[in-house]
Amino acid sequence: MHHCDGNCTYYFVKPTNFEIEMSENTQKIEAKPTSKNILVLQDLTKTFNKTKTVAVSKLSLNIKRNSITAIVGESGSGKTTLCRLIAGLETPDEGCIQINNKVVSSTTVFTPPEKRHIGMVFQDYALFPHLTLYKNIAYGLAKGVDKVKRVIDLLDLVGLKDLEKRYPHQLSGGQQQRVALARALAPSPDILILDEPFSNLDANFRVKLRKEIFQIIKQTQVTALFITHDTDDATAVADEIMIIKDGVLVQHDATKVIIEQPKNSYVASLFSRG
Repeated sequence: MHHCDGNCTYYFVKPTNFEIEMSENTQKIEAKPTSKNILVLQDLTKTFNKTKTVAVSKLSLNIKRNSITAIVGESGSGKTTLCRLIAGLETPDEGCIQINNKVVSSTTVFTPPEKRHIGMVFQDYALFPHLTLYKNIAYGLAKGVDKVKRVIDLLDLVGLKDLEKRYPHQLSGGQQQRVALARALAPSPDILILDEPFSNLDANFRVKLRKEIFQIIKQTQVTALFITHDTDDATAVADEIMIIKDGVLVQHDATKVIIEQPKNSYVASLFSRG
């Protein structure tokens, strides 16, 4: 049992979360957190007071390091609120959030978004229209970083080499999405969150871009969470899928398990190929 400053208690029930070391001389057992899970949520709850709507309800989960996890749910299911809680853009009513074995949110602890090492790619890209691609990508880089090298390397990585002097309005939707990805990756975040990243693209192009974007994510080995209502997107790129309904986590499993062994009829209906 571990306490978050006395007000938030959470339990590690899986022995795989720890390496147990026992000394032959003292017979003392020491539990050391492993690096397997980069993100741990425990009993996370968020209610919006004006509507009395429970957006997220006692949600607990572990996210493995270097994995891609799709957060699937219908409109209003709570998936976007969940990601905003993780990123620090909303504060939970109850529960704990751990990133890299450090509590960043509880009833007594709150680490601001800029110190959580999380990158965000928004549905509308959210690029600065008055800044060049170079300045867009370099915007969040800390002092002391070789900004020129970092930006040029990222533009090359996302397939936009030699376009650093262009402005967002001079790019296609797919190119703007790549710039948004490069900007989010620039500070080398621990976790990357993508909010409906392909919803503004036509069906034919989205499949091509989806493949390219997630090849880049795999190459950088960043842990990624992506919000989607499209189960084809989820099954195509995710290592694991979590399904949320009415703020409740319905199922969280490997993609193959979700497809082949849905927990209930609701999950089965979402991933039905019929």
